[in-house]
Amino acid sequence: MPTPAQQRRADHARAAAHELADTADILRQVGHADGHIDPRRGDVSLNLAALVDTCGRHYRSLPDEVATQALRVASAVDRATGQRRSH
Repeated sequence: MPTPAQQRRADHARAAAHELADTADILRQVGHADGHIDPRRGDVSLNLAALVDTCGRHYRSLPDEVATQALRVASAVDRATGQRRSH
């Protein structure tokens, strides 16, 4: 049975992984849309989506600094796209 602190960490990791997966989906949508206007810009968004998706799938094993920066990318994407997530 996990301790309350372990459970909180596990819950946070699950929520963060879900947030990063959602962000990757948004970036893929942006990448496909941008690709019709500027293929290079679309390529950047699609590759960033792949990176964010990978961070989400491996969130629990990421170094703290990488995890923090990945979540900052998610917040920046939220601000840029007008998404409102409850954290």
